[in-house]
Amino acid sequence: MAGEARQRRLDALGLTISVVCLVHCLALPIIALLIPAFTLGLDPRVDHTFHWVLLALAVPVSTLALWRGATRSGNQRWLKLGSIGLAIMLIGVLNLFGVGSEVPLTMAGVVMLAIAHAKNFAYSIGHRHPHA
Repeated sequence: MAGEARQRRLDALGLTISVVCLVHCLALPIIALLIPAFTLGLDPRVDHTFHWVLLALAVPVSTLALWRGATRSGNQRWLKLGSIGLAIMLIGVLNLFGVGSEVPLTMAGVVMLAIAHAKNFAYSIGHRHPHA
């Protein structure tokens, strides 16, 4: 069914955005430690802007994908987990607990969101209609 294929694509896109965010959050500190010359060009404001951009992408894609998955399955578990992940990401990007908390909170939220998308995706594959 076309709706199920769209659902899988939305979850795959949400998972991809989560992976990009995790790679970004993990790679920059490692690069900064391993190659000190790179730290000269790193601007915390650019990194902060990148987190806002990823959050702006994640919110609509994740909300739509996880909401559709919850509607189809009747199970809101992954929608709730993803919503909590998005909220934690927002708290991190807003620096509510200081600038030093941005990356750890963002990463924690992204991991929760990625798990929600992976479970939602797995459910959609495991519960295809026979005519799909």
